[in-house]
Amino acid sequence: MKSLLIKLWMYVKHPIGISMDFHRLINSGRFKKLRLKSLPPNYIYLDHFDENSVIVDVGSGSQAEFSTTMIERYGVRSFLVDPTLKHAPALKELEIKYAPQIRHLPYALSGINGETTFYESRENESGSLLKTHTNILHDTVREYKVQMVDLNKLLTFIPNSTIDFLKIDIEGAEYNLFSENNLQALSQVKQLFVEFHHMAFKDFKKKDTLKVVRQIEATGLQSFSWDGINYLFFRDQT
Repeated sequence: MKSLLIKLWMYVKHPIGISMDFHRLINSGRFKKLRLKSLPPNYIYLDHFDENSVIVDVGSGSQAEFSTTMIERYGVRSFLVDPTLKHAPALKELEIKYAPQIRHLPYALSGINGETTFYESRENESGSLLKTHTNILHDTVREYKVQMVDLNKLLTFIPNSTIDFLKIDIEGAEYNLFSENNLQALSQVKQLFVEFHHMAFKDFKKKDTLKVVRQIEATGLQSFSWDGINYLFFRDQT
């Protein structure tokens, strides 16, 4: 009974959770057919990793939970791409703890190369390149300049011709990310996981998410969303 009450309270506090759980239920058949694996809070992947695999974790956050779990589970090497200044000390500690399997790259992934303003939330883990993100509108914000790199430029920092898994969590910047150059660079990526954030903006809708999904699919990648929000893209498994 207690667990049920907690679940109901979470639905009241975060109504999007109802939709996500409903989608997981109706998509469970394909999830099993593809033999996908999952990690909290929303990551899914094809289990094709070993100690030679390379992960690029864009928007890793301060604890980089996805990367550290994959390192401990498979022995992969991970590149943490995150420009957030308040995360840098924790990411440095992870570099030391997991050396040589983790390297932090303090860049913001974008459709272009150059410099831009980053908005760091004091209260929440996630900041954004966009002023209209709900955290930036409602939190105490610190502003500073960061270096933007497109996917082609980012891949020059990674000594591998193929990326086994590219995770992108960039708090709304994904809607302007997939320039022609970045779409072409996906040819070097075996699996791509994108966290979409239309629910965190008034000016982005589900149709904008689906537009990006179609852009990526046009490169030859298949897609699957377990929760109706975040998408895994992958090569043909037949």
